[in-house]
Amino acid sequence: MHYAVSKWWLRLAIAILLLGSAAPQPGLADVMENYENRYDPGPPRNLAPPGVKSPLVILGSGNPVPNPYRFGPASAVVVNDMPYLFDAGEGVWRGLAKAATTHGGAIARAFQMDNLTRLFITHMHPDHTVGIPTLIMESWYLNRAVPMEIYGPVGIEHRVDAILDAWKDTIELDLAKEPTATPNGWKAQGHDFAITDSGIVYQDGNVKVEAFQHKHWELPYNYAYRITTPDRVLVIGGDGAADDRLISAAQGADVFVMEVCTEAYLGNAPWGGESLEQKQQVIWQYHIKPRDLARIASAAKGKTLVLYHVQNYSDPYDPEAVLKEVREYYQGTVVQARDGDIF
Repeated sequence: MHYAVSKWWLRLAIAILLLGSAAPQPGLADVMENYENRYDPGPPRNLAPPGVKSPLVILGSGNPVPNPYRFGPASAVVVNDMPYLFDAGEGVWRGLAKAATTHGGAIARAFQMDNLTRLFITHMHPDHTVGIPTLIMESWYLNRAVPMEIYGPVGIEHRVDAILDAWKDTIELDLAKEPTATPNGWKAQGHDFAITDSGIVYQDGNVKVEAFQHKHWELPYNYAYRITTPDRVLVIGGDGAADDRLISAAQGADVFVMEVCTEAYLGNAPWGGESLEQKQQVIWQYHIKPRDLARIASAAKGKTLVLYHVQNYSDPYDPEAVLKEVREYYQGTVVQARDGDIF
């Protein structure tokens, strides 16, 4: 996440989104007036190969800028009708509904309330975690009876406890007064792990989940998750700079999901500094260049590269600008995700 985004930039983005007004700085206004929050990428697609038993679902493909067509970063791996959620960006609850109600309801059964019990967080930035309260509380309001287990970097246990404390009055009142409230459905437990290289962090009869540490700004822990199922290997890279540890994480994967930021239009980025040189120094510590992602994906020799959390600063806006940059360097199959896509 580009957490260096300043408050004025967030106010600018919201104003443009809601009011369509011109920004006070002409250079930025030209970019924002053509930004992706005005562009509908189209309906969700089922791009999974025939016969796949462990689909990967994109619940949110967006970034911190508010966008009516893209929720915040979130994904799910479904095995034997059980979902394993990865990240909880803004709108993840709606993302679950969108995925469940498209594709002819093919994956709706997996997203029943009592199945929403396992969540893995790549890193602690708000755009990947702000949906956690929704997943805990809203599913309980719809009668989830099973507690939620949330796994992630050091700090996730404290964050989950803080969320439950913040809603303590509501929990206590509803348990006392609401006759249909399930007594354990509000509960959630955070599970911290400090992985310095790689290691298994979860395993059951459906999946083996391995965490791979890689660089994202100065965060002490930032994980890519490698999920091994009975028929596939699926990798969710989250956010991060060019780091060759991602090659090991994505080695031979059927699907490799990773964020990416434009290099060709980086000068238009409304954060990271005033000059192109300043932006290069800052942004490439947070995010990955198309050419570096292509190099890593090529070395990993996976089957499908999926782009999400795309930062596209093209001017005039081209919805495939970053996809085209990746394709300049990558010869394999690459897709820019939409919310609700299945791979």
